[in-house]
Amino acid sequence: MPTSTADRLAFLLGSFTGVERMHPSVWASGGTAASTVKAVPEVGGELVVQRYTQWRDAAVSFELVVVWMVDPATDEVLYYGFDTAGFPADPPARGTWQPSGLVLERTTTRGSSRLTVRPTSTGWTWSRDFRRPDGQTWESVLDATFVAIPAEPAPGSGG
Repeated sequence: MPTSTADRLAFLLGSFTGVERMHPSVWASGGTAASTVKAVPEVGGELVVQRYTQWRDAAVSFELVVVWMVDPATDEVLYYGFDTAGFPADPPARGTWQPSGLVLERTTTRGSSRLTVRPTSTGWTWSRDFRRPDGQTWESVLDATFVAIPAEPAPGSGG
């Protein structure tokens, strides 16, 4: 049984390209976006750190650094997202594996967010939903599919 965060979230490690479908929301207009994600294990595998960049109309439109970890007290997956919107990652999103994937939720004074992450045969997907503080229903923000970029051979490896 995997024990470290990096073992449990191994499908997130590496470099990926993504195609995103943005839904009109309080955060952005609708449309499509391209993205790249690079994730590495840190602190002996206890953290997974992702660097995400999104492009719209050939310009960087959003950047995000995510720190993933497993809470040893609850076994929940924690997601700390630091992005160009500038809001603190407090509290982190917390989640567990559900039939639909890894589902994480977070509530602040601005509302609630839900992130669902699913491994695929070629990478992973995620979808983000938002609920206003006074709202009863979740609104889709984006859906994305990320495909692994093959690693470059190391210099001198003959590959």
